[in-house]
Amino acid sequence: MKPETNKASGRWRRRLSRRGWMVATLIVGCGIGVALWIGPGRLAARVKHSIAQADEIATTGIRGANAKSPTLVRVMTLRSDDGRGEKREFTGRLVARYQTSISFRVGGKVVRRYVEVGDRVQPGDLLFELDTTDFELQLAAAKDDVIATTAATLQARRNEARLVELLRRSAASQTEYDASKQSLDSNVAILDAAEKRFELAARQLEYATLRADHEAIITSVAAETGEVVAAGQPVAESVQRDELEIEVDVPEQLAASVSSDRAFATFWTRPEMRLSVTPREISPIADISARMYRVRYRFDDQNELVAQADGGWKVEQSKPSERLASMSDQMTLAGKQDLELRLGMTATIQWIADVDGDVFVAPLSALTNLRGEDIFWSLAPVDGSKDEPADRSTQAYRLVPLPVTVMRFQDNVVYVRGDRLSGKTVATAGVQKLDELVIVKPWVDGVNREEL
Repeated sequence: MKPETNKASGRWRRRLSRRGWMVATLIVGCGIGVALWIGPGRLAARVKHSIAQADEIATTGIRGANAKSPTLVRVMTLRSDDGRGEKREFTGRLVARYQTSISFRVGGKVVRRYVEVGDRVQPGDLLFELDTTDFELQLAAAKDDVIATTAATLQARRNEARLVELLRRSAASQTEYDASKQSLDSNVAILDAAEKRFELAARQLEYATLRADHEAIITSVAAETGEVVAAGQPVAESVQRDELEIEVDVPEQLAASVSSDRAFATFWTRPEMRLSVTPREISPIADISARMYRVRYRFDDQNELVAQADGGWKVEQSKPSERLASMSDQMTLAGKQDLELRLGMTATIQWIADVDGDVFVAPLSALTNLRGEDIFWSLAPVDGSKDEPADRSTQAYRLVPLPVTVMRFQDNVVYVRGDRLSGKTVATAGVQKLDELVIVKPWVDGVNREEL
């Protein structure tokens, strides 16, 4: 069986070999026919065109002489963000710098309350009164002690004077005189202690009447008539009217740079009015749960806070300060404007981080990465000239990578820095599909695409 199998395999190999030669001969014949049909002239022209196209790519860096149909792209012109740097907003509330818990210096039963929440008090105004019965009894007892010790002291003083004369006449011994002198000194000390107890009892009687120490606004009342309070227990809260602040919480990664950055405040009641503020106090300890640092901003000197009779304040600003003038594009202050303020109002601190050099803002879609570097695709004339044409929509451009340093992302825009960015026209869409070998033309669809 094996010889017959080998003979069959040999026959099949001979048949396949003859068919392969026939196919090869057919392919060669077709190729010769196509060459004869194209002709030597056409073939040479196509070769010449390919060589010219390769030379153009090598010399200009632009893909093909494709200027007749450039790629349409959206563009914008980079403009400085007026050096404002990184801007963040934090929501806080209006508070008084000095907040005081009002309490009695002695304990007792409250018999009268003279204030309500929101009352404006002056120094010396009555706030609360305690039952003075016990304090009057203590004062009377202390007075009786003073009278008794005064009499004992006078008697000891007379005895000492008599013994001095007897000792001079040798009618009394030194021991008797020393005992008299000791009794006098003891009675003098007892009288001094009694007088101090009387003064303390008088003060405690005075402490039973609680009066305002300074001009303030009552913000809360924690005790009512008939309630027994201990010494030092807060019965009311007040805030002084001489200085207001804005209290905000700042993330820990930003707390270190708060003191060196510019800031201004706006209020929901008058969002168009901006007031320059300066950080006064930065908490050295972060909140345990939120990991935020509390910062207090004070109003700058040009903002004059005028207290009103109804317990509020009015900000009178006659003219912007130099600090605000440098931020004129962010301000709407014109002439004298007033702002009514009340404690607890919601305030927004707009915080501007100072940075070196100009800052530029562009759509996030304009940013791409080329060989590990963040770039914008900048448009440059194909002929290499530096003059921009009057009508950009009819001009073809080549693309040049423009390196940038990303500062931050916010919403759909990116803030960047870089060398020679001002005035550059960059592509803002489809940048992932562009490269140096593509020529483009700005897309104008009835809307000016050169500005954000």
